[in-house]
Amino acid sequence: VLIHCKRGNDRTGIVTLLLLALVGVDPEKILADYLLSSDPDRETLLAREHTSTRETILTTLAQLDVDQYLRRGGLSQADLAAVRTRLLEPELNDKV
Repeated sequence: VLIHCKRGNDRTGIVTLLLLALVGVDPEKILADYLLSSDPDRETLLAREHTSTRETILTTLAQLDVDQYLRRGGLSQADLAAVRTRLLEPELNDKV
């Protein structure tokens, strides 16, 4: 899946984080992906709050029930299953 935006760390970064968490990607790998989009302003802001991107992302992922979060946003279990299938079973997607 290709997602294009200017920096990839605001809405796009959060959507990507949710999708990666939904399919069970390790939090450290999700963090590494998020950090590919650098934002010095973000680090300055977080430092003022005595935290960092690393701490914020890992804490969020540790506390997040991604299924519940997305269901509250309006997705059904069938929607979640379809996303997982689409992202995890590429051999099926090649035939579509």
